[in-house]
Amino acid sequence: MRAGDVMIRPVVSVRSSAPLREAGTVLADYGYAGLPVVDESGCLLGFLTAGDVLRAGTAGDATANTAMTAPAVAVGFHSDLDEIGRLLVRRGIRSVPVIDDERRVIGIISRGDLLRLDLTSDDVIAVGAQKMLDGYTGKRRWIAQVRQGTVLVAGHFDSDAERRIATALMRMVPGVREVRIGAAMPTTD
Repeated sequence: MRAGDVMIRPVVSVRSSAPLREAGTVLADYGYAGLPVVDESGCLLGFLTAGDVLRAGTAGDATANTAMTAPAVAVGFHSDLDEIGRLLVRRGIRSVPVIDDERRVIGIISRGDLLRLDLTSDDVIAVGAQKMLDGYTGKRRWIAQVRQGTVLVAGHFDSDAERRIATALMRMVPGVREVRIGAAMPTTD
C-alpha cells in the first residue's frame, strides 16, 4: 500500500504568517500533535507541533514561521507505508505530511493511521470477506481464507468473469492486502 491509499484529507494546516496563538488554538481544538505550515499556495514550509508552541510561548508577535521545525519531514503520494512507518519511528515523529511534486500538502499520515491498518486481524478480514462472498452468491459457494492480509478465495468458478467478480469483492473488504483465486491455503502449525 502507498501513502495515497490511506492518507487523511483534507489537511488542516496553518500559514507561516499565522500568529502562534492562533496556531496553538488550532492544535488544541482539533487535538492534533502537529500541523503542516504552508505558504500562500499550500506548499510545505515546515511542521509545527504542540511542543514547538509550548517552547516558543504564545505571547508577542510570534508566528507559526518563527516556531516551526524546518525543513519538514514529508513523504510523497506514492511512498510505501512500511517505509513511512519506519520513518515515523526512526525520527520520533507522530505524523508526516504527504506532498505532491510541487511540495503542496495533499494529505497527512499518523502513527495511529498505520496502527489501525495493522490491527485489522486476519479473523476480522475473513469474516468480512466471507460475508461479502455469501452476499453475492446467496449461499456458501466460495470460501475465503486469510493469512497476513492475503485472501484466498477457493471454490468452483463457472468463468473468468466470476473470478474477477470475486477478486473485486475482496478488494472492497477493509484490511485486504492481496487477493488470490485457487485451492485452499496449506495450514502451518
